[in-house]
Amino acid sequence: MGVAMKLTLVALNASYTHTSLACAYLISYCQDPRWSITKLEFTINDHYDSILSRLYAAESDVYGFSCYIWNIDLVIRLCEDLKMIRPDCFIVLGGPEVSYDAEEMLTKQPHINAIVCGEGEETMYELLQTLAKGQAPSEIPGLVIRYNDEL
Repeated sequence: MGVAMKLTLVALNASYTHTSLACAYLISYCQDPRWSITKLEFTINDHYDSILSRLYAAESDVYGFSCYIWNIDLVIRLCEDLKMIRPDCFIVLGGPEVSYDAEEMLTKQPHINAIVCGEGEETMYELLQTLAKGQAPSEIPGLVIRYNDEL
């Protein structure tokens, strides 16, 4: 059995009336006793320091962000700052705003560890299984990853 891990899925919605269906699907699919999953939802209008503080307080091993055109700039900024205050965390992005050119995004954003391309449920589950075993997450279908500073 692998080590206990904490995953936080983060949704930065366009307004307070929205909720992230992607996060709900991931939570449903990725249930496993080897890790706990928390969902944090914010809007793009929430105070930046408050969002970053809540992410830090989550004390997660893995942070997953759902990326869309309305939140990508904020996600990138949060990931950069989160990596500075939690340097050992694993940051994974998914969604239509990052899937189409994952290698370029990872090249430009060194604080991001991986990007899920396409449907994310199976890929995220395999990633979590691999990380829980303490193994290097390479060769996971649908995942573009930075490993030993290479893509």
